[in-house]
Amino acid sequence: MELALLGGKPIRSKPFAKWPIYSAEEVQKMKDVLSSLSWGGIKDGSEVWKFEQEFASFHGIEHAIAVCNGTCALMAAYTAVGIGPGDEVIVPSMSFISTATAATLLGAVPVFVDINPTDHCMRNDSISAAISPKTKAIVPVHIGGHPCDMDFIMDLAHRYNLKVIEDCAQALGAEWKGRKVGTFGDIGMFSFAETKNITSGEGGALITQDSGLANKIAELRNHGREFGMKYHHPSLGYNFRISEFHAGLLRVQLARLEEHLERKNKAGTYLAEAIDQLQLKWFKPLDWNVNMTKHGFFSFASRYIMEYFGDIPKGIFLKALLAEGIPVGHEDVAPFPIYENPIYSSEHNSKAYECRIQSCPNVQRAYREIVITGQSIHSSILLGEETDLDDYVKALSKINTHKRELQELSKQSGRILI
Repeated sequence: MELALLGGKPIRSKPFAKWPIYSAEEVQKMKDVLSSLSWGGIKDGSEVWKFEQEFASFHGIEHAIAVCNGTCALMAAYTAVGIGPGDEVIVPSMSFISTATAATLLGAVPVFVDINPTDHCMRNDSISAAISPKTKAIVPVHIGGHPCDMDFIMDLAHRYNLKVIEDCAQALGAEWKGRKVGTFGDIGMFSFAETKNITSGEGGALITQDSGLANKIAELRNHGREFGMKYHHPSLGYNFRISEFHAGLLRVQLARLEEHLERKNKAGTYLAEAIDQLQLKWFKPLDWNVNMTKHGFFSFASRYIMEYFGDIPKGIFLKALLAEGIPVGHEDVAPFPIYENPIYSSEHNSKAYECRIQSCPNVQRAYREIVITGQSIHSSILLGEETDLDDYVKALSKINTHKRELQELSKQSGRILI
């Protein structure tokens, strides 16, 4: 069967369902908030208050504070633990940029560390090597929904008296040794942007067991006000508040999160095993740490190793897979490491902000190889049936048999990158 990219019939003509998804419950909740005529503010009994109670309960933790987005959640977390000018904050080189810029905005210095080639989480030895007398905090990012090695990170933090801010933007509901991410460190932060596991378009939250930190964050969120006070401002703060509409949507979606996670974990396991059975040297799903007891599945990531597939550029391979009707992309958070952005790269910007970069060979290779599907590219493929996932596997098998045609296309087109 000829490749769809070259005019043949595609493996799949029916589009996969998109992400985000919604039901009549979300529609009704929006109507309820509208009719309440109470659309904002922070008060007992509100949608925001109820969401915070439910979100804390979901994590088995004392405190949850809802904010307007994940970046503001990071800003609030960093501020609450005392990160400021000159402090160093250890972050992965593969993440969304705000993991680093939230520290930069406070005058701190992000220190970029390498990742594991197997799961794309922060590499333990790179974290250890990055610690200096100026280090204030470690920020493990549970990339793609896969938890970092929280045993190692917490041991290291205790040894050096460092704060730990877990960036769980992509990993709501994921678990390490049966314990939910976000509950290990001093603070866990979450994003509810439209690709996330629950979404209100924008939104964020922080969780902590520490009442002092919870109070600081709550005050930072609301202009420095103490809870229940209207015009009393004992400290400086921001307006990081979230609306009743956002919180209402999140409450509906939180109620079905466990069911979604169960379905996605089952689908992810099925798809990984099915791809492995093809025994393709050039295409491998990422490995999962044995201590990961639940994946958040923001995305399903694999490695395309072009040197094992005739040096066919990843761009041409992705075009072939897309033409077969399979939703794929090539980036979880950005097309290159954070430190290559102009704001941190003095090579591209004479006014670049200060940062420190550990040797990061793995992240460079990861960006060359990564192929993803799932919510991060607005697809609900992992909420589909096994027969839907089979089409992904069939498309890979078909492409494998047409290696020579793709090599010829590569020669004709040059190195196409998408």
